[in-house]
Amino acid sequence: MFISNKALVLALVALPSALACVDSSTYTFGHYEFNGATTIRDCAWITVNFNKIETRQDEWCGVEVGGSLVSDECPVACDACPVTAAPSVPPPTASPTVSAAPTAAPTRPPSPAPSPFPTARPSSVPSESPSDVPSTVPSDMPSDIPSFMPSDLPSKNPSDMPSDMPSFMPSDMPSMTPSDSPSLTPSKVPSDAPSGAPSVTPSLIPSKVPSDVPTGDPTFSIKPSPAPSAAPSGPTVGPTKPPTKAPTKAPVATPATCEDSVIRFKVDYNGDGQYKPQSCIWVARKETATRCAVDGVSEICADTCEACATCADSTLRLKIPKDGKKIARYCTWVARKFTNKRCGYEGVAEACRSTCGTC
Repeated sequence: MFISNKALVLALVALPSALACVDSSTYTFGHYEFNGATTIRDCAWITVNFNKIETRQDEWCGVEVGGSLVSDECPVACDACPVTAAPSVPPPTASPTVSAAPTAAPTRPPSPAPSPFPTARPSSVPSESPSDVPSTVPSDMPSDIPSFMPSDLPSKNPSDMPSDMPSFMPSDMPSMTPSDSPSLTPSKVPSDAPSGAPSVTPSLIPSKVPSDVPTGDPTFSIKPSPAPSAAPSGPTVGPTKPPTKAPTKAPVATPATCEDSVIRFKVDYNGDGQYKPQSCIWVARKETATRCAVDGVSEICADTCEACATCADSTLRLKIPKDGKKIARYCTWVARKFTNKRCGYEGVAEACRSTCGTC
């Protein structure tokens, strides 16, 4: 609808007084620190936050700063523009008319308060201060730069893609739904409570600390037990050989070099796959017969286990002293090359009696 030329003239009469009510672009009335940045109070600051317009008008518009009232310097922001009686405008014509020329001056500056509805397109520059209240509907696209502070409440739905970098601080509450794939790196601190179900794939490295409670199902042994079973074996398939007609020769005298080795060795005493370093002192301390029955122990501790008549190398892994440090080797390593030199290492001759010729 177009306005007649007469109405346009009347509107132009009132235009100068309306345009005279503008906020000062240079007037300021103090500043404060917010999020590490200095915020300067000017006329635009009064209306920049829609939720705080009334509070800031009541608090500042009646204050005199720098020899002027804030409302005098910021009449638009403080709603202090003089009210002029609007000239009577005749009703519009029945049919539209065309103006002969555009208005001599532009319309008033933009409104100090924001629109009740958001714009269809986002701003080219973000706001200097964050919103006091979050948006009702989230953005269609995530921000290019993450927030400096995390949100107080977690998201209702997880992200479609994982973060490139982990969070600096762990969550106070665990996720409601577990991850589809396990983490590539194990947690530094174990869980407070065990899992409800075992892992589908076993760990590549065993735990350093054994479980407090055994599993419900036994494991399948890959090597014999260190001690015989409590129940006796069944009868043999055939009869034993008859005794010899003549008495056997006198027993071989114990060699003078029958001594326990001072080398420490690794032994799976409990049959649980956990090899722990022990010594002949440990064998002699208690349960000597049972400990001597473990494969490879009696050959190292021939004196304690009363096995001096048996001329054999130990099958256990030995901690051999060499060049001021200890290396883990078997008697097969001693026999491979430089045997005389290797048999000269402390405790090796007593542990590898057959290879070193000490029996």
